[in-house]
Amino acid sequence: MYKEYYSWLLAEYGAFWISVGFLLIVLMFRFFVMIPFQLLIIKASDSNETHYVSCKITNINTGKRLIYYDFMGNTTRFHYDFAVDTPYTFKKNYVVEIGVRKSLWDTYLVTSEKLVHN
Repeated sequence: MYKEYYSWLLAEYGAFWISVGFLLIVLMFRFFVMIPFQLLIIKASDSNETHYVSCKITNINTGKRLIYYDFMGNTTRFHYDFAVDTPYTFKKNYVVEIGVRKSLWDTYLVTSEKLVHN
């Protein structure tokens, strides 16, 4: 009876579990490859000096307390507390100033983010 149930279970759900296992292996491989890559980018950027760039605020999400800005065509975000001003005031009167260091393969490491009044 056990063999019959096992063969039925493998026939019914075998492809599903093989797919789940393959997906987990791919995700774990990506995770373990990205850690050394990130460390390499950080180490390579240590020799370069920090440049400060002003970026325009593109969007604000008050529910999650996020400010979105564009840096080199990519939308990036950071958390901020809106205790003092309204989001409209932020978008109109402030820019995000980020400190970046150039790294390998035209990548940048963000070292600081702050709001600066226009």
